[in-house]
Amino acid sequence: MQLQDLQSRCTLCPECDTNWRWAGHPGPAGHKIAVYVNKKRFPVRRTVFELHKGRPVKKGYCVVTDCADDKCMNPELLREVTKGAVVKREIKAGLILNAAHKAKLQLARRQRESKLGAEKAMAIYLEDASPSEIAAREGVSRQAVSEIKNQRTYKHIHNNPFQGLMP
Repeated sequence: MQLQDLQSRCTLCPECDTNWRWAGHPGPAGHKIAVYVNKKRFPVRRTVFELHKGRPVKKGYCVVTDCADDKCMNPELLREVTKGAVVKREIKAGLILNAAHKAKLQLARRQRESKLGAEKAMAIYLEDASPSEIAAREGVSRQAVSEIKNQRTYKHIHNNPFQGLMP
C-alpha cells in the first residue's frame, strides 16, 4: 500500500485545504478508522504516518493530527505523542472525564463498596424478597443484590464444603 492509494480514498479537508479528509468506510462505532494491508487491519492515521516517515511509530505512542478535522489524514499534520498526551488532549476537549471528576467517582465507588459487610451480604443472600426491594432498603443497586444472590460477589460468605479441611 502506498500514500497515493490512501489519498485516493480521501476528499478535500475544509480545515487544512488538502485532499486528505478520510472518505472511506468510517468503521464500527467507537473504533478507529482502519484499512487492511496484507489482510491485516491497521489504523489509517498510523499507516499514513508510517508510509510518510518511512519508519514505524514508536512503541507506546499514538498518532494524532494537528488539523481541527479529526478525519484529516494529512501526513504533514500528523505527529506521534504519548498515550498520556492523548488523554490530556481528550480531557481538554471534553471528550472524557477530567481527573477531578474521576477522583470523585472513584471515592463514591469506594464508599458504595463499603456499605455492605459480610453479615449484610449473608442476610441479603438468605432473604427471599425481590432484589429491587432489598436494594431500596439497603441503599445499594439491584445489580449488587443480584450478584450477591447469584454468588458472583462476596464469595467467601457462601458455604464451602472444603472449608476447614486444610490446616
